[in-house]
Amino acid sequence: HFMSYFDIVFIIAVCCVELFFFLSSHFLEEILEVLYKQKVMTPTRGETVKLSCEANYDLEKCGLVQVVWRHITKNADLTNPNKYLTTVNETQLDDNMRRRQVVTEILNLTIEDSGDFQCEAKCENGNSAMGHLITITVKSPAATLKTLMSINICMYVFFYTLDCVYIRNVYE
Repeated sequence: HFMSYFDIVFIIAVCCVELFFFLSSHFLEEILEVLYKQKVMTPTRGETVKLSCEANYDLEKCGLVQVVWRHITKNADLTNPNKYLTTVNETQLDDNMRRRQVVTEILNLTIEDSGDFQCEAKCENGNSAMGHLITITVKSPAATLKTLMSINICMYVFFYTLDCVYIRNVYE
């Protein structure tokens, strides 16, 4: 049983499409990639956390690159200088490859800062890459035993003083 001409053309077409997608994805990885570990963070309200990512890119193929941390839950870039402090460091790896490290600190965390964060890099030519999600859950500071005891003592003294004043006023 021989294969028909159309069967051969179909097989060649499928192979060409698969090869195209393989080469395309490999080519894009060489132009731009975002690297950092996925993690879950549970800082306390008022603290500062650092988000750090590296974007490796081909300067010749990518052109100018923009790398920014995003609050995915709020669909917002972390660019407000009153809330975020961002440091950028760039090094040359070889002829055309560069590594841009972007560290964004979220200052004075609030409960509203909780959510998913992601580093995104965009080339001038339209290519883009994103890293893993980082989940931040901001927790309230735990009340210490000493604080709770102080509150109870103050309440006791307050009520005791009111009772004493009330009794004195009645008998005077």
